[in-house]
Amino acid sequence: MEKFADVFRIFMRKRNQTFRIMKLSVFLMLIGMMQVSANVYSQAGKINVQVSHVSLSDLLWELQENSGIVFVYKTKDLKDFPMVSIEKEGASISEILDEILLNTDLEYTLDNNVVVIKKKLLELEPNIKVEIKTEEQEKKELKGTVTDDKGETLPGVSVVVKGSTIGTATDINGEFLLMVPSDAKVLVFTFVGMISQEIAYRGQESLKVALEADFEGLDEIVVIGYGTTKKERIGSAISQVDAEDIEERSAGAVSIDQIIGGQIKGVQINQSSGAPGSGSTIRVRGITSPFASGNNQPLYVIDGVPFNGDVATGNGSFSGGENPLLSISPSDIENVSVLKDASATAIYGSRGANGVIIVSTKRGKKSSRTDIKLNYVYSISNPLNTQDVLDADGFKSLHNMIAKNTINSFYEGTASYIGFSDADLIVDADTGENRESIYNLFSGEIIPVYGTTNTDWQDKIYRENAATHQWNLSFSGGNDKTNYAFALSHTNQEALMINEDFKRYGARLAIDSDVNDWLKIGTSINYSGIKNVSGRQTLVGYGSPTDAMITRPDFEVYQEDGSFKRIPDFWQGYGYGMGGYIFENQNPVAGMENKIESKTNSFIGNAYLAVEPIKDLSVKAQVNVRSFNTIGSDFAPTRAQAYDVFNTDRKSMLSNSLSDITNVSTVFQANYVKNINDHYFTLMGGISFDRNFYHSESQTYLGTADDNVLTNTSSASTHFYSQGGKAESGTNSIYSRLQYSYLARYTATVNFRTDESSKFAPGNKRAYFPSFALNWNVANEEFMKDQTFVNQLKIRGSIGQTGSSNVNDFSYLQFFEVGQIETGKYNGQSTIVNSKSFPNKDIKWETTTEYNLGLDFSFLNDRLYGSVDIYNKYTKDVLAPTPIFLEAGSPNFISNLAEISNKGIELDFGGYFIKNDQFSWSADFNIALNRNKVEDINGASLSQFQIDNFIEGEPVGTIKGYRVEKIIQNQAEIAELNSKSPTGVYYKQTTGAGDYLYKDINGDGRITSDDRDIIGNMQPDFFGGFSTTLNYKGLYLFAGFQYSVGNEREWGNYRSLIGSPTVFANMAKEALTDTWTPENTDAKYTRLIYGNFDNASVNDRNIQDASYLRFKILRLGYQIPENVLKNSPLQTVNVFASASNLFTITDYKGLDPEAIGSSFISSGVSGGDDYPFAKTFSLGVTIGF
Repeated sequence: MEKFADVFRIFMRKRNQTFRIMKLSVFLMLIGMMQVSANVYSQAGKINVQVSHVSLSDLLWELQENSGIVFVYKTKDLKDFPMVSIEKEGASISEILDEILLNTDLEYTLDNNVVVIKKKLLELEPNIKVEIKTEEQEKKELKGTVTDDKGETLPGVSVVVKGSTIGTATDINGEFLLMVPSDAKVLVFTFVGMISQEIAYRGQESLKVALEADFEGLDEIVVIGYGTTKKERIGSAISQVDAEDIEERSAGAVSIDQIIGGQIKGVQINQSSGAPGSGSTIRVRGITSPFASGNNQPLYVIDGVPFNGDVATGNGSFSGGENPLLSISPSDIENVSVLKDASATAIYGSRGANGVIIVSTKRGKKSSRTDIKLNYVYSISNPLNTQDVLDADGFKSLHNMIAKNTINSFYEGTASYIGFSDADLIVDADTGENRESIYNLFSGEIIPVYGTTNTDWQDKIYRENAATHQWNLSFSGGNDKTNYAFALSHTNQEALMINEDFKRYGARLAIDSDVNDWLKIGTSINYSGIKNVSGRQTLVGYGSPTDAMITRPDFEVYQEDGSFKRIPDFWQGYGYGMGGYIFENQNPVAGMENKIESKTNSFIGNAYLAVEPIKDLSVKAQVNVRSFNTIGSDFAPTRAQAYDVFNTDRKSMLSNSLSDITNVSTVFQANYVKNINDHYFTLMGGISFDRNFYHSESQTYLGTADDNVLTNTSSASTHFYSQGGKAESGTNSIYSRLQYSYLARYTATVNFRTDESSKFAPGNKRAYFPSFALNWNVANEEFMKDQTFVNQLKIRGSIGQTGSSNVNDFSYLQFFEVGQIETGKYNGQSTIVNSKSFPNKDIKWETTTEYNLGLDFSFLNDRLYGSVDIYNKYTKDVLAPTPIFLEAGSPNFISNLAEISNKGIELDFGGYFIKNDQFSWSADFNIALNRNKVEDINGASLSQFQIDNFIEGEPVGTIKGYRVEKIIQNQAEIAELNSKSPTGVYYKQTTGAGDYLYKDINGDGRITSDDRDIIGNMQPDFFGGFSTTLNYKGLYLFAGFQYSVGNEREWGNYRSLIGSPTVFANMAKEALTDTWTPENTDAKYTRLIYGNFDNASVNDRNIQDASYLRFKILRLGYQIPENVLKNSPLQTVNVFASASNLFTITDYKGLDPEAIGSSFISSGVSGGDDYPFAKTFSLGVTIGF
């Protein structure tokens, strides 16, 4: 265990940078502030120093900050060193260290700007005989380079001849030069956070050594709002994911939200679908504002540029196009910090109510050589799941059975005449024989009842082994004044469905430069171009995977002439084997012939200027720009449309759209940092000005000249519809933070922000958001000094307020629009009418108050670690639709009505369970429980689609329906039920044997809407994830899982595939094998008859348990040994294979229990089968030059 106690501490430049000491991937470059040259320090340099009663470690911090010297030492060696006081002017570093270490048990060596401080060797006892050679031993020159296990060079590594004091340290480029005695046998390499290595010396002239990471560093720097801080000073609930964790999960992923699911405690992430470019629904500690515009997504801050992740932004009518997170390639991300409690997010004010996700991209390192990395990943994907529907033979047997069931039920009085007429198309009601053909009254044709082919439509619309190519090329490095990083990325993805593709091109540049001792400038620029091509219908028809499930399988894809076979649909039966179909539908393959294309250009960038006018004070000005421009074209050719057979004028349809969203924010910020003996102070203040600009327009045209070539607007015969809009809004903010820490034991943090928004009327424009956090590092107390079991024990507590302007822009003003239909016309001409929303001059901010209590811990030299948080979050003045008098002329009115609460507990735990020179095994686990409640609705005007989902005293997303007691087995049971009803009818006139017996909740003898009960909820009881990593020499294996338990959902396709048959629509296999008939009375599901939808009413039999456990990622990799690469230009080579979404354990019958569409509440309550997730296998290589 001793080697785990030998923790080194190394100080690096930390301003505006994010890193972990364990990784030590940020090299040591500092600005001279005490009359020192900005060039690399030379031993002749002079320093002024004046400190009183400070710890040696704090003094070394200051010396490194202001000298360009790197200090390396073991933490335990400085633990009992007395407090230091020293005052010198114009002294060298050697003079300062000589005075400090005089008459102590420490000594130092200075070489190549690196100081190694260590314990002196013990004096030999007088009675020990020592043979001393007077002649100088022969020495040989040894040159070498030391890197980490990723190939990054390491400065400050101690290189010592074992058993002697002969040694040196690597320079800023990780290189060393050592004169080695001829009798040396072993060289020892040690470094902070790395496993020490002993290398046999056999007279080599050069060495290349790679040190492996040891365990988590204690001095982790965490990104917070408008800055960074040491983890030991944090009193808020903040989680951080670093580049290594992201890399382990990133193969095949195109955006960061696809990676971090199940990785961060308290953060619920659901992918909206498996479609290319689709986003995710992210909830940080529950839902706070579900009614008005429904934006519950967190705020994203990418390299200091803030924006919301919802695709719909602005005033609700402007679309941001693609998922905004697609603008950043996962391979470019250094770390992701999630600010969860109000104490952490209050600094972002009105944007922080739903949490904040801060994404920091990779930057170069000063005084480092150019590092070139090339990454390539090839992936193949297939649908993770498809529905198990009937083939042609099963389809025919099913509808023959349904038709006979319907006819028999009709004669018993338990089926409708409409259903009977439909059944008579298939079975002769008089003879009970299956019909061979139908006489089409509309066309006079005789049409066979069934076709002769067997088509698996799901197989036809899905690709097999859809390929994805991902490239990333990066350059990074720097000199003593400037660091830079430049990256190019490209993704070329075939979608799971035919005629769909996704392409992304990206470029990123980051530069930081020290102009002189007091001025620093820098910029981050990220550009992304995305082209998304789809064949699925959006203008007309259906076009979802559900079409492929329910389309009859006995029809072929193409007719003899090569055109697409059309499917007769919406049959109308007239009895006696006669009928007619009102529509003919495109088949699913033809439905993918649409030409839908969107092109999105996104720019996220900033530029800053930082000045240090006096010691400890920095002033920074920064301009952030975020722009998303999307151009869309949606063309529906005639072959891809469904038609009314009576309408022979079939026209193609074209829609063009443009969306432009730009945000510009200007920030001025000052930071003051001061250490006075044992006291640490930091004061930050700033002002920001945010301006948002929205512009959108769209036009729809009908009847292009043809379906293939002349499909532009000038070729259209009719201009059908146009709309457009433009808006501007803004927020002015003042923010500040004061932090005080004493002896790294007690830290208090106060944040304050005030926002003024143009969304609200005068008098309500400004809101105030304070927060306070306190932490106690128990492990740093004197009474913990002599114990070795506990390494970290920190108690945190916080309280804060955040807000939300979750409402359309200028909601206090009356808007007008051009009337588009008859009610908006006067004398046959379009006129100006009120908009659909009535203004509210009293509308104001939503306000969320949150309390958080947390504990961070680590034991056994950080072999075991974790944290736990308990929170209480209450949101008042929630914006909700409100009743309005009809004379207002506008049906919609929004006001601050409702109140929502979220309470919960979060836990993560992990450890390095095995750790030695050859093998390591680590694992992590997290779990979160959130209890959401609608505290008060106050009479909100909810629509018929919302009223069941929002019930006072219940969580958001409740599901109401009937409770099923059993399946009725015979008509006698029906007669008894009807006799007890005051109306003589228990439920419906056609209720019969094989139908559900619903529970009479109110006991009035009949089933009505009053008998519906709460039968489920979309929110899970708990959720989280776990992962494990195995390392053996250069081989590593990573496995990650995500889970959610206790959430229910109505399966949207239950009616189509099992519950309510439609004439000639295909269904699930269970519809044939496990539905009630007089011969199958033990079936799971009710009888199937045409025209009966009663059993498909929302009930607890069609509510699905959407709990799941997903094997999200498996990655196997190998780092090619350096000795294999030593004669090549390659520095590192890492090859890997990975698999994502290997399997999902769930009872949910839909395509995927995780998938939630763009409407979080409605999709969470009732989930359809929109687009399957992909099971992906990847091969990749990362090469360093």
